Amino acid sequence: ELFELNSNKLNRNIIFFGSLDYEPNLSAIYWLLEKVMPIVWRIDSNITLNIAGKNPPKRLIDLCNKDKKILLISNPYSMSHHIRKSTIAVLPLVSGSGQQNKILEAIANGLPVITTNKGALPFGFINDKHLLIKDKPSNFASAIINLYKDYKKINKLREQAFLKLKMEYTWSAAADFLSKDYIESFSD
Repeated sequence: ELFELNSNKLNRNIIFFGSLDYEPNLSAIYWLLEKVMPIVWRIDSNITLNIAGKNPPKRLIDLCNKDKKILLISNPYSMSHHIRKSTIAVLPLVSGSGQQNKILEAIANGLPVITTNKGALPFGFINDKHLLIKDKPSNFASAIINLYKDYKKINKLREQAFLKLKMEYTWSAAADFLSKDYIESFSD
């Protein structure tokens, strides 16, 4: 179950997580670092971008070491631990498809998600109900800034996404679907 957040519990950490040696994840990270976060940091320099995952390449390590607003968490023992220490998950998908499962993981860990259309599409998530969907860097950056100003919206997104996750993406939901499908297949 999710606990309700209030404005006193919000930290200024956002997180991107996933395998850091996987090209689609790197494309998303570099898109964030080059196009989104400079806009965010011009407005709020207190936001920290946590990047967590295994096997970060030298280019990413070097970029993270140059900026104190970026925390690289290499090869974390527990990804959930680091996810839960953040307030917002930023999981844009700009190429490939592996990042999509990270959206479900972030929701399961109680975070609101900001993603792109490509990331949200396979799940049927609705923009502004389950998560925020933004494709342009300026809109993505605005979503980060504005979400921090509205803890009621953070809670609403968390609750609606978590409910959808429980109803459609759990083992019991899958078993119910398969059972119903099996019964319908063999009934006249």
